[in-house]
Amino acid sequence: MLGLKSRLTYATCLTILALSGFAFGQGGSIVRATYGEGRRRVDVTRRMQDLARDGSLNFRLTNEALGVSDPSPGRPKELNIRVQHWNGRTRDYRYPEKSQVVLQVSRGDSYQGRLSYDDQRRFDSYYSRWLEYQRTNNRGEVASMERGMRDIYGRDRIPFPWTSIRSLRETSGRVNAA
Repeated sequence: MLGLKSRLTYATCLTILALSGFAFGQGGSIVRATYGEGRRRVDVTRRMQDLARDGSLNFRLTNEALGVSDPSPGRPKELNIRVQHWNGRTRDYRYPEKSQVVLQVSRGDSYQGRLSYDDQRRFDSYYSRWLEYQRTNNRGEVASMERGMRDIYGRDRIPFPWTSIRSLRETSGRVNAA
């Protein structure tokens, strides 16, 4: 049984963590991040994903840290990060400007079994055109589409061939969304 001093220390630590905005993403992936106030917001999703490549975020929230100009000069701003967990559920984390952002997420170098919505959409576009250019033997365009797919693979560090993650299927000569 914990003594009163131990319980107070534990409660104090939990309070400090809660006030500092400390949160664990529990193995989730950052799927959306915006910064600003009200309708004056900028998308910083890619920046947050890049900063979290080692599996965590830990920085003081400023315009400079996000690499953006002030979306709402003279107004208090907020960073909103949406994390999708392994079970498909999402959770939003909010950090006021000039606070310390501390968030544990999945390591950026481990593929989580599916691409982000935007990357999947881009990949599907490249892949469907790649199939068509393969069929018509257009080597220049085939190479161009392969570069696009490799770019997504490199950014998301996917360890296997692109044919295993495509969400498109070929039916009777046409490519349809799966």
